[in-house]
Amino acid sequence: MIYNILRAAAAAGLVALCAGPVLAEQPSDDATAQGVVKVSCFRGPFTAVIWDHPNESFVDTLMDIGFSHDRAVEIGERVCRDERIVDHHDQIVARTRELIASTPRN
Repeated sequence: MIYNILRAAAAAGLVALCAGPVLAEQPSDDATAQGVVKVSCFRGPFTAVIWDHPNESFVDTLMDIGFSHDRAVEIGERVCRDERIVDHHDQIVARTRELIASTPRN
């Protein structure tokens, strides 16, 4: 009996691991006058925007083109947590470009 419970728990853990969060990385490389922005968002296991946030590479490339860490995170959060553009790569790129153009650096 205990063996069956352990087997079931192990199987459930494996299924949970396989269905876990995925990395949503858009190869949008937004060429700017100062560099390239790699748009990369973490997508949680749900269709709803719950755990979505910018990956470190997204924030780092925004900082490379002159944004402070806080502003880079803000831009990343606005892109990655916008429910209207999740899984719409062209819209993600367009929104990122729009925010880069309209957000003051530092």
